Amino acid sequence: MEIGVAGLCVSLAGLAYFAFIFDPSVTTDAGDKVVNLGLMNDRIIGCVVFVGTAVVSAILLCRGITDK
Repeated sequence: MEIGVAGLCVSLAGLAYFAFIFDPSVTTDAGDKVVNLGLMNDRIIGCVVFVGTAVVSAILLCRGITDK
């Protein structure tokens, strides 16, 4: 299997998690949901990291680098 294909699959799965599933809100004692700035920062960092790994994986895929 090519490293680029595996990297793209992992990167897209991680990006989908941080973009659509990760919830940056917390519940207060009163039962309200508020947005936690630390978790929002974690969400942004996760998206940036997985976009970066997707770009690197796409470059590896285009160059045809495989694991031998």
